[in-house]
Amino acid sequence: MRLTGTFKSTRTGFTVIELLVSLAVIAVIVSLLIPAVLQVRNAARRTQCQSNLRQIGIAAFAYEQEYRQLPDFRAGGLLFGLLPYVEQNNAVQKASDSIHLPNATDAIGRVDVYQCPDDSFLTGNGTTSYMMNVGLLDILGIEQAFLRVPARYVDVTDGLSQTALVSENLQVPVSGAGKRGAWGVNFPVYSFPMTESELDSACDLCLTESRLRPADRPGSGGMPIRSYNGGYNHLLPPNSPRCWSGRAPYEVKPPWSGHTRGVNVLLADGSVRFFSNDIDRYVWQALGTINGAETFGEVP
Repeated sequence: MRLTGTFKSTRTGFTVIELLVSLAVIAVIVSLLIPAVLQVRNAARRTQCQSNLRQIGIAAFAYEQEYRQLPDFRAGGLLFGLLPYVEQNNAVQKASDSIHLPNATDAIGRVDVYQCPDDSFLTGNGTTSYMMNVGLLDILGIEQAFLRVPARYVDVTDGLSQTALVSENLQVPVSGAGKRGAWGVNFPVYSFPMTESELDSACDLCLTESRLRPADRPGSGGMPIRSYNGGYNHLLPPNSPRCWSGRAPYEVKPPWSGHTRGVNVLLADGSVRFFSNDIDRYVWQALGTINGAETFGEVP
């Protein structure tokens, strides 16, 4: 027996309009996910940077407890002196063996705790993304933060929780330096120590000069761990322009970071705070001194 009949196809498919709508929905989802993923990754790098600074703070406390002072900047600086306290004893020995050789910094090798993951131009061996606070360069007659010898926590009369110890020092190539400051600024011959009005004048001059002409030198990030790298100062808020005059102490050198809208700062009490680029200039300057007798309250 032969059966005959009509069979309907059950196959289904997308129309062109349905396909286009689906692709559009996928594109919208991807466009929403990418910024979220980037934000999470940026937050993770910032957190890792904060973790590095906390380890440096713990090392500084351990060193100060043992020697009753912080490492002498004339003998290699804070970060070099703390190497044994961040499990880098071999690096100290290698650097000591090659101290008079050109490869002294290479001998130290890569110290991960000293390198911020957001410092994309960091050179590698024997270099660091971080700098010690040198305050206001003594230009107001206030101590140069932690450059005095011996530098001790007991001398921080402003309070350890309101005094910066270490912050960031992003490496910036020449091509990117023009947006970050000016070289050869002709600062007036101010009195010494400077008055507060002269300090304001110097900072304003730096901001003006950096807008008028580009810098012709790279940023000073990626400095060797062993040599004293000048530190950063608190004349202008984080990520402000840097200005060099060629005549100390008239140099404006705020911390720079690769993070969005601010920098991480290790305070002298071992805590780490993220400070916005928009922090009040005078609050930021007060954070840079160890004995300025500031009376401000909780730091924003």
